[in-house]
Amino acid sequence: MLPEMLVATLRARGRWLLGWGAGLWIAIFVWKIGLRFLPIGNLPGWLVLTLNAGADDDALLFTLVLPWLMGVPLLGEAARWLGEATSRETVAFLLTLPVSRWVLFLSGWGFHILLLLILLGISLMGLWVGQGVFSGSWNAVEPLSHLVALGLLLGLVIQGGMLIALYTASFRLGFGGAFGGLLVSFLLYGWTQHFPLLNWMRFLLPWYYYLAGGWSEGSRGLLGVMGGINVLLAVWLFWAFVYGRLTEASERQKIKKC
Repeated sequence: MLPEMLVATLRARGRWLLGWGAGLWIAIFVWKIGLRFLPIGNLPGWLVLTLNAGADDDALLFTLVLPWLMGVPLLGEAARWLGEATSRETVAFLLTLPVSRWVLFLSGWGFHILLLLILLGISLMGLWVGQGVFSGSWNAVEPLSHLVALGLLLGLVIQGGMLIALYTASFRLGFGGAFGGLLVSFLLYGWTQHFPLLNWMRFLLPWYYYLAGGWSEGSRGLLGVMGGINVLLAVWLFWAFVYGRLTEASERQKIKKC
């Protein structure tokens, strides 16, 4: 039953997914062409510090383009899945279906994680082709390591948005909270490098683990930290959904309206 639900959802979103994937390809090629003309050397100092992930062109692509182009729409979809279900009380209908609650959870959570993996795969193909066309190198190992780190970063953001939306019964709070956290973390990562006394803050920011783990040699431990946090968030989401937090959020929403 679970695979059938996922396949049906993907079919329903097929055109939307193809359009999104085509947009990623276009963005990758436009960026690689635009790098020849963009005044990268004139970036603000704090932004240059933020982008010190290897001082190559892909660092800019993976910091300024792909995380936002993939993460913002996907975060919105994921937060809406839980936030609107509770605020509009459609969760009451979902829970009356002859389907186990864990199946409902996996069909929604699994769809968004699968969607992330599909988009990462599309990006990998675009990067591989773009690298071959513009650089003459058809080695996909380097972009693959970057995309693994990107997937872990976006997994943190998406699941964070789901949790906020679940506990607040609000799509806006779920999306806004997770997006704001991602943006503030990005800005802080750059600014704290101006002040040596604040360097310790970087270890609390997901952008540190993303940039250091995705571009540095021998940094699998940093990616392991991100992977472990993703697993913990997934377990937390599963427990909260299956053991009643969804219905409690719906009841809190009703009380607020009264």
